[in-house]
Amino acid sequence: MRTPVCCCILSNRQEVQQRYSADAESTTYYVTKDARTLDHTIVKADASTAYIAIDFVKQYSDFDYTVYDQPNRVVLTNQWGDYNTAPVKKSTELRYQGGIKSPILADLAKGTVLTVLEPDVTSFKMVAMYFAAEP
Repeated sequence: MRTPVCCCILSNRQEVQQRYSADAESTTYYVTKDARTLDHTIVKADASTAYIAIDFVKQYSDFDYTVYDQPNRVVLTNQWGDYNTAPVKKSTELRYQGGIKSPILADLAKGTVLTVLEPDVTSFKMVAMYFAAEP
């Protein structure tokens, strides 16, 4: 038995909001009542969670994404333009959270450029570091 999944996506590219729906484990989806097909499964679902293929969501949304390895993650970008960056002043560790007991994510060499995500509210900054993308 297929699990029906419905998702409504607002897009900056369209003036009118449309309804998008797909059945779990199907390659067919509907834009309002118009059936369309992709070459891969759009939605995978288990008992409590639906996983929607990111490339499908990207078709109808205004964002970009990059898949990275070590650690495995997907970085979404929905704003473009200049970013506030800062070089590392001396060799240090990038930690999961502020504080010496927080797990180390990476060792940073002097001069490594980081993207500053939040303004400095304490002695710790929230930053982004981009590792090599998967081919």
